[in-house]
Amino acid sequence: VLEKWQHRFQYIHVDEFQDVGNIEYRLVKLMAKKAITCVVGDPDQTIYSFRGADVNYILDFDKDFKPCKTVILDQNYRSTGNILNISNCLIRKNQNRLEKDLYTEATGGAEVIHYTGKSEQEEADYISSQIEKIINDIDGVNYRNFAILYRANYLSRTIEQSLISHAIDYRIFGGLKFFSRKEIKDALSYLQLVSSDEDLAFERIINVPSRGIGKKTLENIQLVALNNQVSLYEALTLYSDQIKLSAKAKKEVKVLVNAIETAKQSHLPLHEMFENLMNDLGYIEMLKKDLEENRIDNIHELQRSIYEFQNQNPDLATVENYLQEISLYTDNDNIDEGQYVSLMTIHMAKGLEFDYVFVLGLSEGIFPSFRSLSESDDGLEEERRLAYVAFTRAKKQLFLTDSEGFSFVTDSPKIASRFIDEVGKEGIKHVGTKPRFKTSNFINTAPSKEELVGNNQITDWAAGDFVLHDSFGKGVVVKVKGNTLDIAFELPAGLKTLMAGHKALKKLTN
Repeated sequence: VLEKWQHRFQYIHVDEFQDVGNIEYRLVKLMAKKAITCVVGDPDQTIYSFRGADVNYILDFDKDFKPCKTVILDQNYRSTGNILNISNCLIRKNQNRLEKDLYTEATGGAEVIHYTGKSEQEEADYISSQIEKIINDIDGVNYRNFAILYRANYLSRTIEQSLISHAIDYRIFGGLKFFSRKEIKDALSYLQLVSSDEDLAFERIINVPSRGIGKKTLENIQLVALNNQVSLYEALTLYSDQIKLSAKAKKEVKVLVNAIETAKQSHLPLHEMFENLMNDLGYIEMLKKDLEENRIDNIHELQRSIYEFQNQNPDLATVENYLQEISLYTDNDNIDEGQYVSLMTIHMAKGLEFDYVFVLGLSEGIFPSFRSLSESDDGLEEERRLAYVAFTRAKKQLFLTDSEGFSFVTDSPKIASRFIDEVGKEGIKHVGTKPRFKTSNFINTAPSKEELVGNNQITDWAAGDFVLHDSFGKGVVVKVKGNTLDIAFELPAGLKTLMAGHKALKKLTN
């Protein structure tokens, strides 16, 4: 079979090669033994490792396919000079990449804007107001020219509410609107039960998590409720003897009723009552068992919504008032099909382009994601590539935003993302609140890592080279390991592993 297909094709061309995984790579390698093979890809845009993509396949292509010619396509036809400048500056921090600097004939352009808000609401309202301002100030611009990108779907909640408040139509690509997501509807249904024993809410969640209550049992509950002129929840609690429940169902219903009644009588702040309710019901445990981390994040984001509501309305912080407040957002499903702002995750945005791009939620632990950092040694480099993809979606102007406050997802105070520092200082303007923690416009008195390390411009190190180090004195290179050197120095320094490009290191010629 292999021989048949090897002789079928004289040329093989693979596009988006940075996204191939093990199976695709093996297929190409097998087929390429009898054909001329060309691949096109950008290792700086490898962002699908969770689907099996491996950046090393494109980085090592010239080693596995010999003889090989590499053509660097380094002209960008999309973005302005300032957007490219900060994107290049960021991606250079990655070690595992092919060195290239994109350039554009559209030099300069509008400054990249970095905005920090005092809260997520302030961050979202800034984005909405900037969209309105650009549309009002520039002829020919409409909502279709804008995209709002984020690291994870749960981050859409605040910006959705702000866009609705500003009467800006939007569409979410690759996902549902925040208040239309299953777990959010479930959680709000539970709050409805706490508030008013609402029948539709009861029907939605009576078997979520599973309580052994099927269609027939639900019909029985409905009949008992009708006969006694009470709500479904009251029928379950007041007339349980008239409802035929299995032993499992009785046990699970008791857990449900206890959780609802505890919430009704709670004197805790609203967001803490909600957290306890979700745990007491076993809802969070259900999501954990199903490995639904994204849905758990959405529940935490709903908790933040409740937290913000009670802070803004301390005298009106009841379940009833909160549900009334968000009814505006849960009922808003009508949009103008012609004009809308595009909302999507960065993974969904790959390959797309927009005149004006907002990348929100640039806080440490959110972007870069704490999960990616903890799950993989290469996690930070992939997160940086993801930021690079996000930034280079913009054609005319790029906005980077973050906010202060507390994250219920990372369970910690928010600080500015390291990526804000890593984009450098040229072509970017910092506005809004001066962050309490670190960003390049706040703390820049200490030299950066790059300034401390420097660059000795030596690229041809080999074992046996004699060296002179500013602190350790004379030595000899024992081994070259990529960007590091094992060097044996005179005692007492001994054997050291050092960065090959460090400015303190010099090569001796004799």
